[in-house]
Amino acid sequence: EKSVIHYEKARALAPRNTTILFNLAGAFVSAGKNPEARDAYAELIKLSATEWDAYFELGKLLVSMGDSVGAKKTLTELLAKNPQYPQRAEVEKILAGL
Repeated sequence: EKSVIHYEKARALAPRNTTILFNLAGAFVSAGKNPEARDAYAELIKLSATEWDAYFELGKLLVSMGDSVGAKKTLTELLAKNPQYPQRAEVEKILAGL
């Protein structure tokens, strides 16, 4: 919870800072606020379409939320846009399980 508050305050000062938004999304996940995390990752991808780890984290989050269709779309898009993604093998493993 404290980290969510911290990153929300930081975001208010720098709303387009992608690092802060990525960390806020992670803080939401840690706090069990999955819908908020999902929205933060999606917003981050809209702000910067090359935030590859945001696609990866969003995909994993969507799997945990039971949204296999959304997860498949997100992770497939990640690999289509960045075939050299360093964690490609893990992404492919997740996709194979969907």
